[in-house]
Amino acid sequence: MRSVLSGTLVYWASKGVLRYKLLRNLVGITPFLGGAREIWGCTALLPSRGLFVADVGAYKGWYTVLAGLLVGPTGHIYSFEPERSNFEYLEMAVRMSKLNNVTLFRLALGDKDSIATLYLSKYPSMHSTF
Repeated sequence: MRSVLSGTLVYWASKGVLRYKLLRNLVGITPFLGGAREIWGCTALLPSRGLFVADVGAYKGWYTVLAGLLVGPTGHIYSFEPERSNFEYLEMAVRMSKLNNVTLFRLALGDKDSIATLYLSKYPSMHSTF
């Protein structure tokens, strides 16, 4: 069984540059950020080479691109994003990253085969089917 990297990937903006680092623990993270006021996000699991990954609700593709780079040419990413505008950003991110190990789907996933309405939020990452 292949493993995932252990630790937490933290990313933030500092002086207009997106920075990131894989940390083993989050104790004492404030001095590490070098004065950044906001952590934009983090993830605890990162795929390793050769894994197959599903990015469900891929939004604009940050995790899709990161996972595509990490799994390498022997792994594959299946990325799902139903909203048109977000999907266009997702396509652009994958194309600009020159990833050949990503398959994109403009659809939502659920627990049954059905047609649903996608309700759009004023916040593009908060669209929902309920």
